[in-house]
Amino acid sequence: MPTDLIIPGITDTNTLVCLSRARKFKGYCKAVVDALAGKCPFCQIDKDYNTVIHEDELFATWPCKPAEDNTAFHFLIVPKRHITANRELTDTEKLRLFTFMDWLDDKFNITSQGILCRDGDATLSAGTIQHLHWHVMVPNGTGRVESPFYKGHEADVESLARAIVFEKIRQAIERGLPVGEAFEGLTQTERDLVTGRLN
Repeated sequence: MPTDLIIPGITDTNTLVCLSRARKFKGYCKAVVDALAGKCPFCQIDKDYNTVIHEDELFATWPCKPAEDNTAFHFLIVPKRHITANRELTDTEKLRLFTFMDWLDDKFNITSQGILCRDGDATLSAGTIQHLHWHVMVPNGTGRVESPFYKGHEADVESLARAIVFEKIRQAIERGLPVGEAFEGLTQTERDLVTGRLN
């Protein structure tokens, strides 16, 4: 899938797949900078963006941005150690994970929730970060709550097309072109893919 997305300095297929799923240009650019620096955003948490509400030496948890629609709460639970699959967890980490879930239940009086784990090969999931993590979602009772595990080939093709345009804009900006001029230089089809996503 990501073979058409060319980012100088990044060749790992899983990284390119994750980058291609960025929904907004600003997030895409930050993810590219992190990837080029070899930085995992879950190993080095940006505490200006993610407000950690509970942590210990093994895990951290914070509200997910953006939260899924129709949720009262949407949290991420993330191991501090860089791992990508459940099978890499130690027995201690497995037990501690459940104490974090219990902490969220008690702290936010959670009586119903859905939990989705992002594990393993990013090409086979809707993941955007190659670091094991859990989404804890609490419905607010106003509508359907969905968090896709895999969006399908069609969605991947659209995400890839958008990422190619994001990269075209990012490289134009690196050459000194203002974002507005970079946008004006796009074809109408390219503009349609990123309209409303450049903030």
